[in-house]
Parts: sequence; structure tokens; C-alpha cells
Amino acid sequence: MRPSMDIVTVPWLKALSSRGPGPCVSLYLPTHRHGGQGREQDPLRLKNLLGSASAELEELGHRAPEVKALLQPAHDLVRDAGFWASPEDGLAVFLADGRMDVLRLPRTFDELAVVADRFHVRPLLPTLAVGHSFYLLAISKGATHLYRGTRYRMSEAEVAEMPAGIDEALWYLDREGQLQHRSGGGRTVFHGHGGIKDTAEDELLQYLRAIDHAVSGVLAGQRVPLVVAGLDGVVSRYQQLSRYPHLLDDAIVGNPEDLTLDALHDEGWRIAEPRYASLRTRQEAAMDAGLGGRLTSLDLGEIAAASFQGRIDALWISEGERRWGRWNPVEAHLDLHDARQPGDYDVVDRIAITAWERGAALYVDEAWKTPGAGPLAALYRY
Repeated sequence: MRPSMDIVTVPWLKALSSRGPGPCVSLYLPTHRHGGQGREQDPLRLKNLLGSASAELEELGHRAPEVKALLQPAHDLVRDAGFWASPEDGLAVFLADGRMDVLRLPRTFDELAVVADRFHVRPLLPTLAVGHSFYLLAISKGATHLYRGTRYRMSEAEVAEMPAGIDEALWYLDREGQLQHRSGGGRTVFHGHGGIKDTAEDELLQYLRAIDHAVSGVLAGQRVPLVVAGLDGVVSRYQQLSRYPHLLDDAIVGNPEDLTLDALHDEGWRIAEPRYASLRTRQEAAMDAGLGGRLTSLDLGEIAAASFQGRIDALWISEGERRWGRWNPVEAHLDLHDARQPGDYDVVDRIAITAWERGAALYVDEAWKTPGAGPLAALYRY
């Protein structure tokens, strides 16, 4: 069993979306962070979705013992009281080949069970979409935390190998702040022992490099902006050495421990949101101006080919509309069916993930506003 997580990492999503042929079972449900009757019913919701998946698997011709073995890890999860003690807003469970992947995210899902030859990942796409999320890295004396935030809220992400507190490395920054002050029109500067300060500086840089190593490992390949919060000297040093290409220049300067989680979220979103707004405005204007021309398309087959070729600059996705069939990107063959057939999966999933892997900005909205538009609309680079 893969440990539950709250970050959709690029390697994990690539592996999940390419796994197949099935059977692959994808389950989505809302969960309740605030307790009460809703939280008590969350395990029952998962059990009911497993019942739906079991019935569909048997209808597709799978034998009862095979179905039981496939779904058993999730049935075990239903009875795991410890797992349900700390839910997020949404839960996704993926089952195939005796393996279960569990994902908890700070966004809700509609209840959904999909059985296909590949996993159904469309409900996860908003976590990759432009304007839906940001990361916030809070570095303080007591501890360092990485948060995953949306427009509405923020929660902590578990990061393996994240270093603990930074007390020893930060003592001299505080000391400088306390002893450097204005007096009688001049500045009184504390001159400490150079060797001690140099050692502390080295410790601080080593600590920040360890943080960057842990964070960069989790965020590798992502294009979600990262905001850093910390003392001025910490922020500037981290921004200089960080390897994450989407670390923002604007930051939250001060001790993060002095702010509540809600206050950190509000400041983080204030910094991240303008970056999203300017990009979206520019790409929507280009889409509107180019509709009907060679740099835009609403045709699913054309978009599929362009996604594999890496030509898509922005892709708009209708969140609920599916297209059943199969897609062979190497042979550029898209086989669509009016009704779902054995071996089919939602090809919109595969096209969107392929475009995203090749650098497209994703927007998960209702269908593009042009009458007759399908589940995808694309703006091309060339």
C-alpha cells in the first residue's frame, strides 16, 4: 500500500495515468475535516463506492475471487479507524494489480467510481491547473513546513527528509536585529566574533540547502508557484540557492510563527494570485482572437495530435464531460465510441495529461464558451 499523501507529484501522476491495461478502479469521494455525522459516514461512502465498482467488474466478466482480491485493500481501509481520524476535504483511491494508491487533498470531489483499462484522473486535474493552487514554505526557528494552498484554504504537506528547527543557525540574525539600532542620528553596529558568525552562516546555508533538497524532490516537474515565508535574511538566502524554478520573488518577510495558518494563507494567495491572473488573461485573449484560425482548435482529434507533439500552449478542459475510447499517440490514432466499450477509458484524461507533461497550461472549467465546443479547447504555440 502506498502511504496517503496530499501532493500530486509528477512522477506519481505519470505512473498512475500510464498504468494499464486494466482493470483499474478509480474512486473519488468528499470527506469531512470538521467531524460530526458527515465524518462518521465517510467510511460508509467508500464502502458504497466499492460495492458499485464490484458490481461493474462482475458485469465486465471478472470472476468474484479476482474482484475481491482487487478491492480488498480498500475494504481494509474502510475499517481503519486511524486513517479516518485525520481526513482532508477529498479522498481518491486507485486500485490495480493488488496495489492501492490513496490520495487526500484540500479539495472536495463528487462521489464517483470508474472501472476502466486505465485510471480516471480528470478530478485530479484542477490540482495541476493554472490558478488553482500554490505552495508556501514557512521557515522558522522551531520548524520548517511546506503547505499546499488553494484560493480558499491551506494545509500542511508531508515532506520526507524535511529538516527540523533552525535555532542554532539563526541565533546571530536575531542578535543583529536586536543590537543594530539608531541612536543620536547614527547607527550602532554590533561587531561579534567573526569566527562564530561565519560558523553560524555556514550552518544556516547548510540548513537551507537541506530544505531545498527536500522541497525540490517533492515539487520536481511541477509548475505551481512557491512562496517562501521567513526572516529577511533567511528569505533572501533561500531565494538565491533554491533550485525550484517557480519560486516567486515576492515573499512573506517576518517570523511565520507570529502568523496564524489563515493569515499565512491569505498572504500567500495575495502573492501568488496576480501571477495566475495575468497569464490567464493573456491566453484567453489569444484564444478569443484566434478562434477559427490555425493556432486554436476545438477538435478532439487535432488536439490529441498536438498534445503529443508538444504544440499546445494552453488547454481548457470541461471538468465533467467524458469521451470514451482509446488513443494511440505514437500512431496518432484516436478511436472514439458513442457508448463505452470494453477496454475503453476517458481519452480526455490522457490528452490533458500528455499536454501538461509537455508544458501546456491547464484550465479546468466548463466547456469553452463557443457554442458547440467539446470537452477540450486548445491554444497552440505554433
